[in-house]
Amino acid sequence: MRSLPGFYFDTARQRYFPESSRPKTIPTAATPARPKQTLRSRHQKGHTPLNINASIVQTQRSYSKSTRDKTQHSVISQQIASTSSSFPMPVPIVYDAPITSLCISRATPEHDQARRTVSVGDRQGFCYANISDLVLADNHLFSEITSIQASNEIVVYTSFGPAPRILIRKVSSQEACILRPSYLHDVRASQLQDRSLTLGMQGRALHIIDIDNPRSTSSFITHSDVFSLHRDHNDVWTGARNGVVQLFDLRTSQEQSALGGRSKYASVAHLRRIREYHLLVAATDGSLDMFDVRMVRRAKLGSAAALPIQSFDGHANAPFRLGLAVDQLDEFLFAAGDDSMIRAWSLRTGQRLQPPLTTDWSGLLTRQFASPVRAMQVSSDGHMGTLWVASGSELECFELGKRRSPDLS
Repeated sequence: MRSLPGFYFDTARQRYFPESSRPKTIPTAATPARPKQTLRSRHQKGHTPLNINASIVQTQRSYSKSTRDKTQHSVISQQIASTSSSFPMPVPIVYDAPITSLCISRATPEHDQARRTVSVGDRQGFCYANISDLVLADNHLFSEITSIQASNEIVVYTSFGPAPRILIRKVSSQEACILRPSYLHDVRASQLQDRSLTLGMQGRALHIIDIDNPRSTSSFITHSDVFSLHRDHNDVWTGARNGVVQLFDLRTSQEQSALGGRSKYASVAHLRRIREYHLLVAATDGSLDMFDVRMVRRAKLGSAAALPIQSFDGHANAPFRLGLAVDQLDEFLFAAGDDSMIRAWSLRTGQRLQPPLTTDWSGLLTRQFASPVRAMQVSSDGHMGTLWVASGSELECFELGKRRSPDLS
């Protein structure tokens, strides 16, 4: 078509029209392509990014760590249950009196074998101590040694009575002194922290603020003989003959809470703080229970609101106190029974450790000792620690997780 000035050609009508009559049209601009929305742009606009692969990987990592921890604990449990390697520690016991108390302590540096101190007390009141080999200490407290405690460079022995005595010995110099306070009666337990000593005795617990000044004391009335103690800074836990566990505050000398009673427990033989929030209670009827300290604090005095969060079944205790020990990491519990055998549990799962099927009856969990095991303690010696076992007048050390080499002869 020819282009005529001032006209335009309408193709639909096949003719020319003046330019002034051209209909007005709205120009259509090209719509720009919508940019692809990425996870980052969605997150910047307030959306939660969805990364399925990252979530799966994170879940697998968490699951793997949890599985690894459980598997590792299970393997260690099996190794400890298989423990059979042991060696005797000679003790020159007078008159073959049974060992009633034991304390393994270590001065700084922590892993210096030469600085390990073994302290032993027997039913006749003789005190023994060593740094390398056990020797008879030149001290006799004239009645059963009921507890031995160590703190820094000091070891304290207590005797039952009727005229209880306290032996204070310095590890570095081997100097010793004996206290004979007239206000002591039937001392069964003690806790030493720095230079302050707390005693469990007839009808009360007694706190000696400084052992250099034994007249500076404070009392906690329990209305029953105190069989066991545990101190944690200003908190003093007492376990009594009537089965009641009480919590006292050293700053106020007042009772904070209580749990237990005759309907649930026999006498409380042992108290032990496990990690930060758990309290292990062992009674003479064979009960081994763990409580949450936070729940005990909230419970009203005399109420039964605080129930155990875990119980360890299979323990066979006696009417008198037998040995109980916990490893250095608060992972495993060892308890001696009235059948002269030692049982062990996992403090994580509450399950009892089962020794492997074997004809070797000399292992830690398969042996029946010749006499009741009255005292035990786990030290940091060895790969998994060493369990010291006092049976009768003999002291034996079991290297946890280690089996005795087979006799090839």
